[in-house]
Amino acid sequence: MRSNIESYSLPSEIFAKLVELAESADALLIGEIHGTQEIPCTVAGFLPMLYERGYRGLGVEVPHFEQENLRAWLTDATNPIPDFYARPWRDGRGTIARRDHDCAGESHQSQ
Repeated sequence: MRSNIESYSLPSEIFAKLVELAESADALLIGEIHGTQEIPCTVAGFLPMLYERGYRGLGVEVPHFEQENLRAWLTDATNPIPDFYARPWRDGRGTIARRDHDCAGESHQSQ
């Protein structure tokens, strides 16, 4: 795994409801307030559960002009880190927590 993000543990009853929802849905959409670390950490915590249940996609909000750079970097880490992460926007979308979350999703996809 390329990530150094620490997962944020959900209370067991909330995690159980998330498992129940994941098992009854083809897709999950999770919103967040830009700049928070809790949502990326929470998602990192339940990526393994989602993977075990057949989820293989992770959608991430990235500016359209950075998408190709992000794909290239996720495919080959020797490519330069996209400006989206190297020089984050003030709203939090390019934070280290977000980068690590995105990488955690990519590593689960390749397993």
